[in-house]
Amino acid sequence: MKTLLLVFVQLVYLLSCQQNKINQPSKTIRDEKAVDKLGAIHIIPLGKVRKELIKEVIDWLKNFYQQEIIEESPALLTEDLLAPSKTRYNANEILKKFNSTKNILIITEKDISSFKGIKQPEKFYNAPIKGITKEWGIFGLGLRPGNVCVISAYAKRLGKNATPKLLKERLQKIAIHEVGHNKGLEHCNKNTECLMHAADGSIKQVDHEKLFFCDNCRKILGI
Repeated sequence: MKTLLLVFVQLVYLLSCQQNKINQPSKTIRDEKAVDKLGAIHIIPLGKVRKELIKEVIDWLKNFYQQEIIEESPALLTEDLLAPSKTRYNANEILKKFNSTKNILIITEKDISSFKGIKQPEKFYNAPIKGITKEWGIFGLGLRPGNVCVISAYAKRLGKNATPKLLKERLQKIAIHEVGHNKGLEHCNKNTECLMHAADGSIKQVDHEKLFFCDNCRKILGI
């Protein structure tokens, strides 16, 4: 009788362990069998960027993508990167200048801009921009697919009245979003809460998004 009782207790324990494993949430972006499609991501600070901010970006990307993140030496903000207005920096020129065989995320605390009339960066990357001078401020820009993206921690762009916590949450989403473009993801139209949904210049949309990729985006990445 004692033997039967012991066997019963062991069976209950094993079943409960299996149930706990089933109920455990999956990793944010990929499981253990997922294939790493990018390799290490290299972080390049552009201009003066706070050390604590760089560390946070590294932690965000490492935790979300489960990839190696390498901090590189800072790069100088040079005049050739200025936008036509001379008040901001041209995100398109930044991508062009820092394109590499490495996978790179550039972070700056300066305001960055792009140009109206062109939706996808790959359509004008490495090509002259003729007759397009109207620029607008952006949160970030990334090649799709490609090896380089840029994000801006410019406080007035992210929300001058936002709390420090909210500013960090917004920048975190932007960083993950732009690396998502490098992985080959387009703007998502399946789920407005997906991190790959287009912000369309609205910080409210960024706030609406959650820290996840929807099933459709995960399917495209094969994860």
